[in-house]
Amino acid sequence: MPEFLLVEAPVHAPGRCLTCGASNGPMIDTLIRHDSWDIGALYLCPACVVEAGRLIGSLSPEQATDAAARLASASERISELVAELAAERENKLVSLADVLTYVASEQKPVMKTKAS
Repeated sequence: MPEFLLVEAPVHAPGRCLTCGASNGPMIDTLIRHDSWDIGALYLCPACVVEAGRLIGSLSPEQATDAAARLASASERISELVAELAAERENKLVSLADVLTYVASEQKPVMKTKAS
């Protein structure tokens, strides 16, 4: 897998994005150098990287930020629900001995009457 390097600005000729020609700001240096090609260093600007990513289904930076925020919110809600469920289970658990004691205490003796 190729390695890339984020640089503050292009430093090797031709010093611009391979696809759109942008020449200022941060760039992705592909670290590809081929003297036989006579094209110098191959850089990609962030806008072209985002566009290329979009074509293969990657999220835009805004979409990624939104998805991360929604994930954090959902994770927090899941934690709250897990805690709530644990509390509900704690309130509902009763031992078998407690159930039998309760049932026995609720039993009223059946009164037999004499037949006349």
